[in-house]
Amino acid sequence: MDCYFINNLNLPYTNRVRKGDLYDKFIDEYFVPADFVCIAGGISEFDEIESSFLIRLAQRYRGVFYVYGGSDMNSDIPLANKFENVKNRLRCPQKTKCNPVRLDGTCTERFGVNIGGAMGFSMQEKISSWKWWTDDKISIFSDEVSRVENVINTTPTPNIVITYYHPDEMNIDYSDINIWHYGNSSEKSIIEKDGKILLTNDCHVNFAKFNKEDFLLKV
Repeated sequence: MDCYFINNLNLPYTNRVRKGDLYDKFIDEYFVPADFVCIAGGISEFDEIESSFLIRLAQRYRGVFYVYGGSDMNSDIPLANKFENVKNRLRCPQKTKCNPVRLDGTCTERFGVNIGGAMGFSMQEKISSWKWWTDDKISIFSDEVSRVENVINTTPTPNIVITYYHPDEMNIDYSDINIWHYGNSSEKSIIEKDGKILLTNDCHVNFAKFNKEDFLLKV
């Protein structure tokens, strides 16, 4: 199976225009053909843009897996409402190859590949910027790191783990994970050690030594 890894899409359609040709143009520019696609956060702050785009992706890929982070959390509506709205839109009958899956401290197995993920917010985050989310920020961030730990301790061990934050920022040992994809970055990076891969692919970064085809991997 081929899997494409990408993050920080930050879809620019803040006027909420839902025209398929705009999404197709974005996919053609930043994505490559594959069996699966993994998105490590940063799709859109608007729930209808997110769901429409994910449905468009699901017309091209056999599996679409993503976590929240960055612009997703900067929601224009309460997060609980956004979760429910997107979930309901993706549940509606579509002419798609798959149903997009948001990994939220969960794992899923597709075609012999075990994929897990969670947002995974670091305690180092400047929590003053998250006032709109909750008054109990410390507890929420701690819970998110625990979700990631639960994912990597799942049996069998996931082949792929997706988080918004780098595992080092969460003090998590990722040495047993074949591919760890994180999204909180402004770079394109692939680090391989002992057969394990740590990567991030901010799709808007230009003039990097990696191009988008480098983030298409056999899994």
